[in-house]
Amino acid sequence: MTSSTPGWQIVPYEGDSPFKKVRVRDDTRIQTVARHLLAHECVALLGPPLSEKTAVLRDVADVLAATGRYRPLYVDLWQTRSDDDATFFTSLAVQIAQTLGDESIAVLERVPTPRAFQNFLLACANVSHRHLALLVDHLQALPPDLIHSLLLALRSAYMERDADAPAQLVAVVTGSMNLVGLSTGPTSPFNIARPVVALPLTPEQTVALAQATIEAHGYGVSPKALERIVAWAGGDRYLVARLCAWSAEMAQGYRRPVVTQTVVERVADCLWLADQELPPIREAIRMIEEDPDTMLDVLHLLDHGGLPRTRSRQAITRTGTDRLQLSGAAVLAEGVYSLKNQAYRHALARHFTTERVAHVLRIAGRWNEAIEYLAPRLEADSKSQIANRRVRSLLSAISRQLSAISQFPAPNSRLPTSHLHHPIPNIQYLIPNLPQPARGRNCSKPSSSLSTRPIRSKRRAKSWRAGCGSASATPTCASIWRTRRRGGWS
Repeated sequence: MTSSTPGWQIVPYEGDSPFKKVRVRDDTRIQTVARHLLAHECVALLGPPLSEKTAVLRDVADVLAATGRYRPLYVDLWQTRSDDDATFFTSLAVQIAQTLGDESIAVLERVPTPRAFQNFLLACANVSHRHLALLVDHLQALPPDLIHSLLLALRSAYMERDADAPAQLVAVVTGSMNLVGLSTGPTSPFNIARPVVALPLTPEQTVALAQATIEAHGYGVSPKALERIVAWAGGDRYLVARLCAWSAEMAQGYRRPVVTQTVVERVADCLWLADQELPPIREAIRMIEEDPDTMLDVLHLLDHGGLPRTRSRQAITRTGTDRLQLSGAAVLAEGVYSLKNQAYRHALARHFTTERVAHVLRIAGRWNEAIEYLAPRLEADSKSQIANRRVRSLLSAISRQLSAISQFPAPNSRLPTSHLHHPIPNIQYLIPNLPQPARGRNCSKPSSSLSTRPIRSKRRAKSWRAGCGSASATPTCASIWRTRRRGGWS
């Protein structure tokens, strides 16, 4: 089954997925990557997790092999060992040598350093009769230090190759946000690469993929069912295939082999109400929680539905993308962010509860954002005693942490408080009706959050001072008494 449209087409899926039968081949993106490689330029292929970047590399390899000028070398980093530098580069060199076959050189017993791996790549290019294109897939399989070493070795091998050499060496690496951080900036190890972004599916592509997937399972689909598939999983290659496969499975035994709107809604209820999130949604949540600013933007999208890019907290990289786009949960259209589909909206709203958001902000030290997020919900959830109790407990915990920070002696007392990176807010005035600590006559152990209400009577002050003991015997109580006395006498 092959359906062709200018710029993209529906082709059979050649992987080992149990539910994917067809896929969308993005010819425009493939030709862009191939054009950079044919011009002897390296490429960084960026995209959200599970956006079929591996299929793009396979298509690029076919295009390069058809020209006769390049020999593509596909490398899967999941097949390498990453115990240490020597083990990783040795296993990677062995995998490349096995792909080259007869044209490969004798691999040393060990390739212990990135420099040795660089020399290995140059030696492979010297004995090759065609240009070599190294297609490195699944960069997320490596720890950050090995990613940095690998990209640095690829850059050095590319830069040290003579321009008039008979065989050139170029590389394509795939990744998401980890590759963006390493491919931007003047000191990045792979800033020589041309960025190419794998965009989400358009509504037309989603409809064509859904219809072809259901037909590949041997069923028909109604127009209303296609509309619901676009609403629930539109734009996501994984979710569309998963939803269509389960809809076809649920339609088994029906008198008419047709997937209807009712079937799609029943599958969606079972799919999105599962306790465990699907892989693309789980990866999106992980990327969002790694950056509190991205999480705050997602909360704005959940509350308002849209967010102009000029008002977002996203840092736009040299590639033109940002963390919110590469997470796969949101799309950017006409300068406005929006959630990709109802599946992401439902999953994100269920995951980012009040307790979860407060926990992430507290761990990141974002006190002001935590208070601003919790304060309105303290009033909005006043009808629910359980939710109100949870919010109050979170606010009390933040109050105790702030009091402990404010009483901790500064390392350099001559530095003013304005030099603090995170100013400590006065939570007593920002959040009303917080529980106050009980006050007693025994003041030998002062509380962490004492009330600053002045004593309005000399008799009360005298009795309070007598209960605490003499000022000389209890300096802590004396200092507190002087502080209260300065507040004013009646």
